[in-house]
Amino acid sequence: MGVLMHCGFVKLIERHLNRLTGTDCSKSDPVVENEPFESGPLTISLENGKWVAKLDDTIREGFDLTRTYIVDSIEYNRTPPAGKVGTMCVPFAYNVSKVSGAKIYQITALQRNDDTHLPTKILYAEYPENTIVPANMPVVIIGDGTGNLQFGDESFEITQKIVGMPIDNYGVAYGSYSVYKVTEDDPNLHKIYGFAARDSVNQAGTEFFTGDPVRAGVGASIPPFKCYVIDVYPYDT
Repeated sequence: MGVLMHCGFVKLIERHLNRLTGTDCSKSDPVVENEPFESGPLTISLENGKWVAKLDDTIREGFDLTRTYIVDSIEYNRTPPAGKVGTMCVPFAYNVSKVSGAKIYQITALQRNDDTHLPTKILYAEYPENTIVPANMPVVIIGDGTGNLQFGDESFEITQKIVGMPIDNYGVAYGSYSVYKVTEDDPNLHKIYGFAARDSVNQAGTEFFTGDPVRAGVGASIPPFKCYVIDVYPYDT
């Protein structure tokens, strides 16, 4: 893992130098010059000689990034409430020790009812210090009360790719860069779980506490930069 991270870091530096100097430091990985991008909640632009990627948590629209960018900084318009459980998926890698605004947790497993086998908890664990979380990785966050999410002062590679991340006990975690709306013909209907954003009681009288898994019904939606878990337990076997 350390070697892979080191190689990735070297490539990131090479690409950044290429963009600044116009030279080719790696013939096997040519650099494409940045160009402005604006779609829904993601904007990439040149400001005062530096490329800045801005993510806006208030815009509930999708985006489709078809190429890779190298940017000098990230601005994420999102302030996680202190102590509250949320989710995040962003199109760049980051060091958990350089993040402020929230603690970052790895989604690890589903806990299930012994009789029905339905999920009762989505389990997660805090990443070790200085872990590099890969781009497009779905994670849990818990706000630390310090303000907007920030990821440190360094270059970032922006690349969009949604891939399911298997977790223990028959679950797959996904991030979203669109507004994923659950419909009656969704093949994953009754298998999609998110986190309760607050303590509540549903119409059937069931209590939910912040962070509990909540099954998404028809009409529910998952906005960009958030995550959900698909239950893939083999109920029919």
